Amino acid sequence: MNNRGLILDIKRLVTGKILLKEPLAQQTSFKIGGPADIWVELNDPMEFMRLARFLKGNSIPMHIIGGGTNILVGDRGLRGVTISTRAYDRLDFSRDAGIIVSAGVKISRLVRESMNRSLKGLEFMAGIPGTVGGAIRMNAGIKVGNNGTRAIYRGMGELVEEVGVISGKLGTFYILSEKELKFGYRDSNLKDSIILWAKMKKLTKDDKDEIAASVREFLGYKKKVQELNRPSAGCIFKNIAGSKLTSGQLIESSGLKGARAGDAYVSNKHANFIINMGKARASDVLRLIDIVRQKVKKGYGVWLELEIELMGCDA
Repeated sequence: MNNRGLILDIKRLVTGKILLKEPLAQQTSFKIGGPADIWVELNDPMEFMRLARFLKGNSIPMHIIGGGTNILVGDRGLRGVTISTRAYDRLDFSRDAGIIVSAGVKISRLVRESMNRSLKGLEFMAGIPGTVGGAIRMNAGIKVGNNGTRAIYRGMGELVEEVGVISGKLGTFYILSEKELKFGYRDSNLKDSIILWAKMKKLTKDDKDEIAASVREFLGYKKKVQELNRPSAGCIFKNIAGSKLTSGQLIESSGLKGARAGDAYVSNKHANFIINMGKARASDVLRLIDIVRQKVKKGYGVWLELEIELMGCDA
């Protein structure tokens, strides 16, 4: 099936924008990545079931991109059909402080609108890029302290009451309750599902000025310790369970701040960030990832596990 014929078939199934050879460098926070053969922006999340079943039935590769953060797309791009969930941006607040939020809603919008309604509980997510769907899928969050030698993290998953998903394997719609959801450090049991929407746990009413001050505090900390004015995918590696040192500290103490491969370099501000200086390729980032892993392995005996998702590339 040629791409133009495939586009005609897709147009019969969905109402959103469809583009040929869309540069994925324009769709990711890293500003890296070759073209998507076919890029589809869905307006109605329920259209996904029809499209997923069609693609699966015709053995056509399918890829999902939300906010485009926390991913590295290969230099050759993605074959088949790449689906954007950004158009799923409905956000509903009920009178009892419950929230129904679509997968494509930006985290920044969710935090801001909750704050504007004097609803407390989402402040720690301030400054985290991307969309709600991606944040739930990877249980995005932050370190908030230590319990002896063990780091304490807060993640998006702790705020979720239920999730509407489509099975990536079967193309079937499900609603998963809190009891059926499993969240771990930068992980969930939703990796094989497409998140359409989530019902958040009830937030508590509080003083709006105090909530705003807390949001500013989290944002200020991120600006202080992270390099946010250049393209990146956020933290590259997960922290090591049980380690007294974070991955960033392991990388820094290995003398790797400022290390480069092509136009990619290890941030001098936060060693777990790899920065695109402007013309970095995925191959540069992958080479730098390998350099970092090998040196940390040699010095500390641990192999750093990726936090970012690789799409169309290997490491």
